[in-house]
Amino acid sequence: MSSATSGVNDLIRVVLKTTGRFVEAFADALRTGLDDDQAVVGEWEDAPDQWTVDAYCEGHPDLAPARNQVDRVASALGIAAPEITLEEIAEKDWVAESQAALHPIPAGRFFLHGSHDRAARRAGCHNIEIDAGQAFGTGHHGTTLGCLIALTNVLKGIAPRRMLDVGCGTGVLAIAAALHRKRMVVATDIDPVAIKVTLENARKNAVSQTLRTVVAAGLDHPAIQASGPYDLILANILAGPLKRLAPGIRRAARPGARVILSGLLPTQEARILSAYRDQGFVFETRYRISGWSTLVVRRPD
Repeated sequence: MSSATSGVNDLIRVVLKTTGRFVEAFADALRTGLDDDQAVVGEWEDAPDQWTVDAYCEGHPDLAPARNQVDRVASALGIAAPEITLEEIAEKDWVAESQAALHPIPAGRFFLHGSHDRAARRAGCHNIEIDAGQAFGTGHHGTTLGCLIALTNVLKGIAPRRMLDVGCGTGVLAIAAALHRKRMVVATDIDPVAIKVTLENARKNAVSQTLRTVVAAGLDHPAIQASGPYDLILANILAGPLKRLAPGIRRAARPGARVILSGLLPTQEARILSAYRDQGFVFETRYRISGWSTLVVRRPD
C-alpha cells in the first residue's frame, strides 16, 4: 500500500466526514484541493454508511483550495458541504518507534524481518528484510500479509514470466515475487521516495538485478507498457484507485493472468469486484486478515 511519510514529523491530519454514497467524490475533492505530494488521502468506514476521508500532511496545509473543491462537489451533488477539520499529531520519531515495535512475521512462503532481527531468519523460506522508513510497507499490515499469502498460493498454480507491482511502497511485494520466481518484476509508484526505498530494499535483498522501477501514476507509462503484458499483477493501494485503475489493469494483463488486489475493507469488496467484473475479470478467492481484504481475480484465457 503506497504512501509517503517522514521519520520525524509535525504531522497534521485533515478530516472530513461523509456517507458511503459520496465518499469517493469527496476523497477526490480533498486530494485535488490539497495538491500536495506529501499528503496521503484515505477512506475509512467508521460505522455502516459512515465514512471518514482523511489526509496526513507535513505542516499546516492551506485548506482554502480543499474547501473550494469540497464545496464545488457538494453543490454539484445538491447536498450540504461537509466540514473539514484539522488535528495535530504529536511529533515523534515514527521510524524508531515503528522499528522497535516490529517483530519477524511469517506470511506464506515468506518470512519478513527487520535488520535488527536477522538472527531470526528461517531456512526453507524466502527471507525478506524490510525496515520501517520513508515508505509504507513493512509486511506487518493486514493488506501486505494478505497479498503475500495470496502470492504464495497463486504461485502454486502458475509460473508467471512477467510481473507488475502497482503502488509498490517499500517494494516488499515486488521483492517477494522476484525472490520466488527469479524473474523480472516491474515495480511502480506515484511517489519518488517509495521508488528510492524500493531500490534500496531490492539491493538489501539481492534482487536489484531482477527489479525494474518506474515513477508513474496509473499504467500508461511507456516503460510499464513495454514490459507487458503481465502474467501476474499486484496492486495493494486503496479502494478508490483500485476502481479507477481497473481498465488499465485489464489492458496490462495477459489472458489467463492473475491479479491480486488489496488495500480494501470487507465492505468495499463488492464495488471493487463489480468494477473488475465489468472489465471481464473472474473472481477466484479472497483473504481477510486483521479487518482487511485481499482479492484474487483472473482474466480469462
